[in-house]
Amino acid sequence: MQLSRYIPELRTAGSATEKMAIIQRVAAAGFEQAQARAQTYPGVLQQLSNTFGDFQEKVGDSIIKNNEFKEAIGKVKGYSRTQDLLNPSGLLVEAWQAYSLLHYL
Repeated sequence: MQLSRYIPELRTAGSATEKMAIIQRVAAAGFEQAQARAQTYPGVLQQLSNTFGDFQEKVGDSIIKNNEFKEAIGKVKGYSRTQDLLNPSGLLVEAWQAYSLLHYL
């Protein structure tokens, strides 16, 4: 899409330098609005949400790259209800191993 559709002032600009100056001025105004919005209560909540999302991504990334953790989860998921009832100590050992791995991440 052409920027002149959203910034009509670009249609009357003659040179590329003039167009760039207009684009930079509009971008700066948008940045100032975003900064002001970030200082409001909803803006602060959005920043907190973004930070928590980044944290979740990092934790998830470290989990999926940890082969021992993936194997432990696979073993825990692999138990059927019958096996759980017949051999609950095996499930407890696997769960403890998974917990231990999480503790050291």
